Amino acid sequence: MRLRNITLLLLAFSSFAAAQEIKAEFNKQVKIQKNLSYILDYPKDTKSKIPLIVFLHGSGERGSNLEIVKNHSPFTYKNLIKEPVAILAPQCPENTWWDTDAVYFLIKEISEKYKIDKDRIYLTGLSMGGWGTLKLAGEHPEMFAAVAAVCAPTD
Repeated sequence: MRLRNITLLLLAFSSFAAAQEIKAEFNKQVKIQKNLSYILDYPKDTKSKIPLIVFLHGSGERGSNLEIVKNHSPFTYKNLIKEPVAILAPQCPENTWWDTDAVYFLIKEISEKYKIDKDRIYLTGLSMGGWGTLKLAGEHPEMFAAVAAVCAPTD
C-alpha cells in the first residue's frame, strides 16, 4: 500500500516535469468600438475658442437616461458662469465603471469638432466619477489645465 502511494506521488510530480514554461509577447493591433452617450452644453454663436468642463458622474447616474447626468453636476450652476463655456457630461453604461479610453477619445473628438480651447480643458468628477477623473488625468495629464476629483475612491 505504501509503495503504491509513493508511486502515485512520483507519477503526479513527473507530469510537472514534462511541462514547459513559455515566455512570449503578444503584439497585435486591434480595433475596438467605443460607445458613450453624452450631453454637451455648447453656447450659441461662439466666435472664439472657449473652455471645456468635462464632468464624470457618480454610480447613481449610470444607465441610459441622460437627464440624470445633470444631477450634482456643473449643469446645476451653469447660470453662475459669466463667460462662455462648454460642458461635456458623458454617461457611464449600467453596471460598469468609467472607460477612460472612451472618455479620452470623446474629449478629443469634441475639442476638434467644436471651438474648444485645448489649453483650457477642465476635468471634474464626483464619487465614481472622481475615480474616473483621477484615472484619466493620470493617463493623459497633458490634456487638462486643471483637475478636481470629489469624494473619489482610490486604491
